[in-house]
Amino acid sequence: MKKLNFVKSFLFAVVAAAGFSSCSDDDGSSGSQENLLEVAQSNGLTTFVEAARIAGIDDILEGSNKRTVFAPNNLAMATFLSVNGYADFNDVPQNELRELLLNHIITGDRSTANMDSGYFKTMAHGPASTSNAIDMFIEVASDITINGDAKISTPNLDASNGRLHVVNRVIAMPTVYSFIKADPNLLTFYSGINQDVDLVDPLSQPGMFTVFSPNESAFTALNTELDYDAITDYPAADLKKILSYQVVPNLNKLYPTVSNGDVFPTRLAGQNLTASVSGGGKMIVDVNNRTSTFTDNRDIQAANGVIHVMPKVLLPNL
Repeated sequence: MKKLNFVKSFLFAVVAAAGFSSCSDDDGSSGSQENLLEVAQSNGLTTFVEAARIAGIDDILEGSNKRTVFAPNNLAMATFLSVNGYADFNDVPQNELRELLLNHIITGDRSTANMDSGYFKTMAHGPASTSNAIDMFIEVASDITINGDAKISTPNLDASNGRLHVVNRVIAMPTVYSFIKADPNLLTFYSGINQDVDLVDPLSQPGMFTVFSPNESAFTALNTELDYDAITDYPAADLKKILSYQVVPNLNKLYPTVSNGDVFPTRLAGQNLTASVSGGGKMIVDVNNRTSTFTDNRDIQAANGVIHVMPKVLLPNL
């Protein structure tokens, strides 16, 4: 009898364990025992692993905190070296390499099934701000694209401390121009500034800018206000003034630091913007006393400045 009871207890334990294992698989939790660095190594991303160790971020990839890593494949890493004239990753200044690789990592475990288009904070910091981390713009369409350039080629490699997605490009430190180009909600603004090298060159080069970037609905409203069908109908000189008026040079102004009465000298000489804070709400006021609030897409940090997506185009004197 005792032997029979022992057999029954053993069988119950086996069934219970199997059921527990099945539940663990069903809830989407990772069964991987390899950390992110080991997963990268196991999947042939040897150059990324080498660079991570040189940059001193291997402790992050081996740590217990959950991370999502967009790891470039070996060809992408080799292309980066070739384009930038480096023999190997030991030639890249270590701090630059560290920030570049941190620009490929966001916090949390994010699968492709749980990705939406939008901005996500990376672990990197650039020269424009030591406090506000660099952003990453992810666009979810037929492909998943990062900053308008890199695409996920192999998704959802589980790790014990997060998830790794293989990408086909090294994700460069973004500029304000590259974000404006990548974000489809800023398409009209991009189309406008892309016609003027005097705007493209500064916004895509080292420097520091605060950009009050109007979204698509903002330009639709301005077309109605000025009685045009599209920005292609604007006189060229007027359009240049309008676009330049959205850009403040030599400033990385973050939303929490905006105070009542702040004055922002724009790239349009002699025409400033001012800040108004009333009842806890923050607005930007143009020279025509028109006001624009901020959208939730603000403090988008690039290496050379910050973008605030605005629901209204700020209008200078034309």
